[in-house]
Amino acid sequence: MSKTKDKTVEELVKVVLVPEEEQPYKVPDNWVWVKFGKVVTVNPPKINLPSIQSDDLCSFIPMAAVCEKNGVISGIEERKFIDVKSGYTQFIEDDILFAKITPCMENGKTAIAKNLKNGFGYGSTEFFVLRASNVVENRYIYYLLRSISFRKEAKQHMTGAVGQQRVPKAFIENYPLPLPPRHEQKRIADKVENLLNKINQAKELIEEAKGTYEFRRAAILEKAFRGDLTTKWREENSPGGTTNGFGEINTDNNSLYELPFGWKWTKLGLVSEVKGGKRLPKGHKLVKHNTGFPYIKAGNLKDGTVILEDIEYLEPDTHKTIKNYVVSSGDVYITIVGACIGDAGLIPPILDGANLTENAAKIFNLRECINEYLALWLRSPKGQQAIKSNILSAAQGKLALSRIKELPLPIPSIAEQKAIVDIVNNLLSIERRSFKLFQIDFPALSSSIINKAFRGELGTNNPFEDDVMKFLI
Repeated sequence: MSKTKDKTVEELVKVVLVPEEEQPYKVPDNWVWVKFGKVVTVNPPKINLPSIQSDDLCSFIPMAAVCEKNGVISGIEERKFIDVKSGYTQFIEDDILFAKITPCMENGKTAIAKNLKNGFGYGSTEFFVLRASNVVENRYIYYLLRSISFRKEAKQHMTGAVGQQRVPKAFIENYPLPLPPRHEQKRIADKVENLLNKINQAKELIEEAKGTYEFRRAAILEKAFRGDLTTKWREENSPGGTTNGFGEINTDNNSLYELPFGWKWTKLGLVSEVKGGKRLPKGHKLVKHNTGFPYIKAGNLKDGTVILEDIEYLEPDTHKTIKNYVVSSGDVYITIVGACIGDAGLIPPILDGANLTENAAKIFNLRECINEYLALWLRSPKGQQAIKSNILSAAQGKLALSRIKELPLPIPSIAEQKAIVDIVNNLLSIERRSFKLFQIDFPALSSSIINKAFRGELGTNNPFEDDVMKFLI
């Protein structure tokens, strides 16, 4: 190595290296910490395009074209050069586009510009354009910018008015960048890309599995209320009990199906009472701390039960005002308005005596029908079909209490109802256990891979092949 090159290395190292006390963590020995802006140009000057005519078409990338989930640019537009050459951000092939404004930045709108007409393009002024120098692999920089840790730190440095906050250019230029040799950067980018592709493939398989799970769940409930799951049970047990006092529905007029011997169609209002909840009195508010008076909102009613995580509470004086609108353990609930209209399930013991929102109703005082059986029926495909057909059409659909009472209900003996509940719960439990095997936190997994990449922990580092000084010269 010549003295001239030695001097160049010394000067470059002195300029770009991050002092040891400012380095966030330890990296492999053949890596260095540099200021981002010393190896990547942020918002480079526009290039001169004398050969391009005013009416010539060029690539244009609006913010909406960048997918926040995977960084893919979907649908590059073509606009006349004269319409975009002023007032828009210019970039060239392989430049990185980084959304600097909230919430696009936090959501991950970052992409590498590819397949640009004539090798250049224009886009939103809310993009930072990042152009990698010859010592940096642009995909290495791209994955850093898409990492959750980088975006979280960038968010903390945003400036401007609420709703119009932006990442300062100085933050990016001064960001400490862990920089391995160029060949290592490429190996890291290749491996991250490969691993993230495998994660995306796994996500697709999981989505398919979810669909299969929902299909199997629906099939189980469909069979349950046709009596198919208890065929053997009926062979071994006399039907027992009677349902003749419930005023059988005309199945032809209601498009209902034929039931097994010993079953009857009835109306929900003939075997239960239905009562709506109560809205908060004007001027009263819910509180987060436990006052002893929980208030069940429609958003708490999910998955056949009540989700306790977001439960809020009434002040004692508010509870006194609406104390007649409470639920008891084991009551069947059904949501009657909103996006999740028709959700049904059981009130758990821990919420015995809780107040109920006006956006739901309770079904109680059941006769010749057990609550678990009714809740399953309301969540079954045919039960949901009956509910949907009784929703009043409006800007926001509503299920009237009177229509809940008219809902059809296939009812066998109490003994068979219990058998159905046991069989269905056992089958759904098996399905849920299988499904939980696929409950993977994909964002956390992707984040972990990227974090390991920038710590040199992906097993790609080869200090014998690469010498960090080779690319610093």
